[in-house]
Amino acid sequence: MILLRQLCHALLFTLLLPLTAAAHQSGNSYLRISSTETGVSVQIDFAVRDLNSLLQIPPAQQKEIRRHELEELRDRLAALVGESLTLEADGDPLSLTFQSQEVTVHNDGLYVRQTHTTAALPSSAAYLLVRYGFFNEEEKVARAFLKLNSGPLESTSVLDPRHAVQRLPLREIALAEALWTYAREGALHIWSGPDHLLFLLCLLLPGLGLAAARGAASSSESTASNAPAASATSASSADSGLRAVGIYALKVVTAFTLSHSITLAAAALDWITLPDKLIESAIEASIIASALLNLRGGEGRQSWKLALGFGLIHGMGFANGLRELGLSSSHFIETLVAFNLGVEFGQLVVVLVAGLLLWPVLSNERVVKLIQRWGSIGILLMACVWLAERVLG
Repeated sequence: MILLRQLCHALLFTLLLPLTAAAHQSGNSYLRISSTETGVSVQIDFAVRDLNSLLQIPPAQQKEIRRHELEELRDRLAALVGESLTLEADGDPLSLTFQSQEVTVHNDGLYVRQTHTTAALPSSAAYLLVRYGFFNEEEKVARAFLKLNSGPLESTSVLDPRHAVQRLPLREIALAEALWTYAREGALHIWSGPDHLLFLLCLLLPGLGLAAARGAASSSESTASNAPAASATSASSADSGLRAVGIYALKVVTAFTLSHSITLAAAALDWITLPDKLIESAIEASIIASALLNLRGGEGRQSWKLALGFGLIHGMGFANGLRELGLSSSHFIETLVAFNLGVEFGQLVVVLVAGLLLWPVLSNERVVKLIQRWGSIGILLMACVWLAERVLG
């Protein structure tokens, strides 16, 4: 019976295969970039059968494009390449200039090939960032095979909707240089991402009450003791309060670091795949939930658990930032770790700066309560606005 079932499945697959092949399937595209001392040549091949979709021709006007009709579409396709293909050399954008168009043949059919050029790259340039904007929800093209020739160095990669940005070396890159580049970008990413920082600061706000509570307790005790003893008790309580705040912050930051490191790595390696809009909306929702819990009162002794749970969502957001930076085609794991360490350094700097700014008022219970309340309200309002933008945008 098992053998009979397998034969039936094979027969059904054979019968349906021609029907599947008859339906339109997006072809691959091919991108070849050659960098020399005189300039950069960019050669891109599109399957002719994909041009209706690429050029966004209305369904009612779509038709099979013949070879002799390609010349009429040359300017539209050149403009599309100029809009959707972005190249950057160490952060400096490159301007593409159309040169020529021809027809070529790949093993799956007829392709149109356009050649664009740009000025020669600086000899000091280390990376070329390729942002391939021909993917959308409908996947106008299936994949793009990318090859970069820069002097004796050759790099290859595959672009798809989840990896539409690639960072390729223009010369032999030492591991230390690659690690520094990604660590720096990780720090810059979290400094430019207020939602991650506000979430972390929102979880740290309840901990401020620990120092204020110890300070209030020491003040009440000092009224019933002599002056020298009161002074010693007050200093001891202040040190104890600051120590409690430090331990609290350490727990929250450590929990957040551990959890978002897990999902950052998993998402970067494509072990977890979720829509970007869903991830961004969930991040804003995590901020709203944390702010509402702050407004309920308490010292937030469970905040590290919130950091551990919601940090998993934020890690996927960091992974999106890493994709925007461009995944390294060499030293992938090492640069992934370096990016994460940069994120940790960036958040540690923000926490330390916030701590130094609040240090003078930590012993004032009234001021601390005002900071906790209005800080949480402000964070809540901003997160609500961002969530509305994510959902409605």
